[in-house]
Amino acid sequence: MNFKLLPLIGFIGGFIQPAFAAENTTDTLHTTTQTTPILFAGLTYGGDDLYQVEYVDGSDTELKAGGMLSLGGGMSFNLNSYTLQTTAAYHFDSATAKNGDVSFSRWVFEVLPFYNIDEHHRVGLGLGYHTGIELESDFDIDKTQVEFDATTGIIAEYGYSWARNTLALRYVSVKYDISELDGMNVSSANESVSGSHLGAYYYFHF
Repeated sequence: MNFKLLPLIGFIGGFIQPAFAAENTTDTLHTTTQTTPILFAGLTYGGDDLYQVEYVDGSDTELKAGGMLSLGGGMSFNLNSYTLQTTAAYHFDSATAKNGDVSFSRWVFEVLPFYNIDEHHRVGLGLGYHTGIELESDFDIDKTQVEFDATTGIIAEYGYSWARNTLALRYVSVKYDISELDGMNVSSANESVSGSHLGAYYYFHF
């Protein structure tokens, strides 16, 4: 990403005032702000085990509270050495078998400020609001729906950018408190799972 710093108004090389005025002159610094839409996709891994699916061939797969695919978009606001990124994403994982399926999903809204080390490298620390958090299984022998309270997580991210692209590595720290089990309020049980995870992300800047 490129940044442009306009020259100081009133400063011209070799400028000499022929006579000193009684009033002071003030130099003004001009900056440019660049606003760009972005789309992104991320692969994540981590968090507590939520559900295990066993197949007839002996293999199995597990859904984790920090997995697995995040798809979203938003806006990026660039100002000199800093970038503010605001995004919305659908984050989900699922497993399918002949007799049913299971999924874990949530919506995540993020505000992530970055410090641009140079034109390629940036580091950021921000917040993500997780809502609509739900685990749902629909098998012949198991039909379960678990809902979780909306919550806020902390995001740390490093990114490498070139042209209109950014590759990023991130860590998210977040905990999900269980609120309902099959429509029954179970908040008083104070049960929770860790949704903390690592992720690899690709951003495209328009």
